[in-house]
Parts: sequence; C-alpha cells; structure tokens
Amino acid sequence: MTSTFDVIFIGGALVGGLALSYKAFRLYRHGGHARSWALTITLAYAVGTAIMSAPTFAIWFDSFIGIDSFSTLLEACMEAGFACGALSLVTYWRYPLARACELVWRFSKIFFGLVSVMVVLFAISSFPGSHEVDFISKYAHQPTVSAFVLVYLIPTTIATAASTRGCGQAAKDPAIAEFSWLRRVLRCLQLSVGFAMLHLFGEYIALMAAWFDWHSLDWVSPAASAASAFGFIPGALAAALPGIERLKPRLGLALERWQVFVLLRPLHRSLRFVNPEVVFVARGKRFCPHHRVRRQLLELSEWRWTLAPRFDPDVRAAAERIGSMRGLSGVDLDATVEAAQLKAAINHSRRRGSGQPCPEATHDGSGLDSEYAWWVAVAHAFRNSSVVSAALTEARVHRVRGFLFTSSGR
Repeated sequence: MTSTFDVIFIGGALVGGLALSYKAFRLYRHGGHARSWALTITLAYAVGTAIMSAPTFAIWFDSFIGIDSFSTLLEACMEAGFACGALSLVTYWRYPLARACELVWRFSKIFFGLVSVMVVLFAISSFPGSHEVDFISKYAHQPTVSAFVLVYLIPTTIATAASTRGCGQAAKDPAIAEFSWLRRVLRCLQLSVGFAMLHLFGEYIALMAAWFDWHSLDWVSPAASAASAFGFIPGALAAALPGIERLKPRLGLALERWQVFVLLRPLHRSLRFVNPEVVFVARGKRFCPHHRVRRQLLELSEWRWTLAPRFDPDVRAAAERIGSMRGLSGVDLDATVEAAQLKAAINHSRRRGSGQPCPEATHDGSGLDSEYAWWVAVAHAFRNSSVVSAALTEARVHRVRGFLFTSSGR
C-alpha cells in the first residue's frame, strides 16, 4: 500500500514539477502578470503537498527533522496555501487588478493566520510516530488534533469550492468566449481544483469515522487522497496551454518549412552535381527548418545560374507551346518551362559536361516566401509534369531532324 501511494504522489509531483519549472522559467525570462505569479505559486504549493503526501518520503523527512508527523503539518499548510493560491488566481480573473490585489492581500492574511493557529495546535498535540496515510484515524481522538484538522479543513474547503465555482463562471464569461484556449485553461483549472475537493471530502469522512468509530470507512480517505493526485494532469495542462498557444504560430511555420524542404529535396539532389561544395549546413542548425530551406534556395539559385548557359531554346519553345495547349498560364507555365529547361540542362551536362552560353532571364523572388513558392512550383513540375517530358521529347526530335537536314545538305 505504501509503495502504491509513493508511486501515485511522486508521479503527480513530477508532472506538477515539470509544469512548475516551465512557469518559473517563463517568469524568469519574460516576467508575467499577477495571474502568472498566482498560478506558479499555486503549482508550487500543489507539488509540495504531493511530495509531503508520499509515505516513504514523509517518514524519512520526519526522522531527518526529528519531529514526528512534521510532514503532516507541512502538508496541511501547503494544502491551505494551494486553496489560497487557487482562490487568488480566480480573483485576478474576476476583478480589476487593484480590487483583486486588495482581496488577495486579505486572503494572504487569513492564510498566515491559519498557519499560525495550526502550528500552535500541532505543538500542543502528541504524535507518537509518523502516519501520513492514516493520520486522522490514528490521532483524531485527541481534541487538539481534531481542532488542528478542522482549522485547515474548513477554510480550505471554502476556498477550494469558491475557486472551482469561480473558474466555471469565468469560463462562461462572454469577454473570453472568443479565446477558446483561455476557456480551456479555466476548465483545466476547474478540473484540477475539483480533484483537490476529493481529498478534502475524504478528510471529512476520516474525521467522522474517527469520532464515531466507523472503522469500515477508514479506506475512504486514503482512496480519495490517491485519486486527488490525478488532478496534477489538468493542472499541468492549464500551465502549459498559454505557452502552447504562443508557440502555435511558430510551430505551424516550422511545419510548413519542413514540408517545403521535403518538396525541394528531389530537385536539390538532382542539381547537386553542378557544384556540391556550396552545400552548407551551419553547426547546430541541422534541425532548423528555416535555415535548411534558406540554404536550399540559395544553392538552387546558384546552380540555376551555372546551368543557365546550357538552357536550350528549343526546349523552352516546346514547353511554352505544349503548356499553353494544356491550359497552363502565368506562374504555372513559367515554372513548367523552368523545370523543363533545368531537366534538359542536367541531361546535357551529364552527357557532355559543357554547352554554349545562352542568355536567359532569371526568376528571383523578392523574399523568402515568394522565392520558395517559386522553387516549390518548379520542383513540382520537375517531378510530375507531363509537359516537361513532352517538351524534352519534342526538342530532341527537332534537333535530330535539324542534324539530318544539315548532314544531307552537305
């Protein structure tokens, strides 16, 4: 049983710790609104509660400190702090900043008052040993322990219920109806705080069972506490969703760049023989799609300039004529003509390695987007266009006929 509780609470602490690390890093790097601070502090209290709830760690901690059940006191204080932080977070959502700061300061004073009372009650109680899982059933027969439990349980329940209700009301606020990600954050917070209510419910059952000797219900409190640890999952999502929302445009752009990289790859490999030495990937940039696509475009442009003197006017004329006959126009026709000339120049270069210079206009984009759009169109035509194949065939036939006519004329 103890090992099961260790796994559950340490696992919850790890999930919450990752979310806490992310929020703390964001605050350190970029600062944040009072809501960000409130969420970070609430996560810190939740992680501390989970760590102190792990039986093995609690036993070790109490023996290290030398005070029996001291981990239970810290857990109770952190639970109260979690409730105070959750209520403060909702307050920052529901009220203007000045009014919210005033209310949060009141909540904080109540919280520190509760901690002081709990410390006094804990000091005058007797705890012969550490019983993290069944603390209430072991010691609640003492009036001071019952008072200790009620001092943190009642205000914590009120604050937790108020924050759960506040998250639900804020999620329905028309002012944030158009921000779907923000509504999801509030729903995740509401679910996370709702899991904390399970733990508090189990504490009430344990207290009643100790008072009235209902030992058949001793299992309810440990089970509710274990179930409450799963609240770290929606809590971590609530912490991560704002960052994910900020990253979505960058992630979408990165995905688009990788798609362009894959589309350009066959054309890039086909032209690489022109000058392999210009291929370059900066150190640490191998998995940066923006760098890889930009390098592809630069290298394709350089190789295109090298092959331009080998462009065949017959291939160009054939590609323009056949493309027009098949309904191509504008950029599609220009890209198809370019692809046909490139493929013909590649074939010619591989066969002979030289050619006669021929002036040819270039097609450079004014920026990265227009440039890669152009090369994507060329790459697509290079691989798939039947016009390219037909133009090359017609140009070969035209050259053969010209050669035969010239030979017979001699």
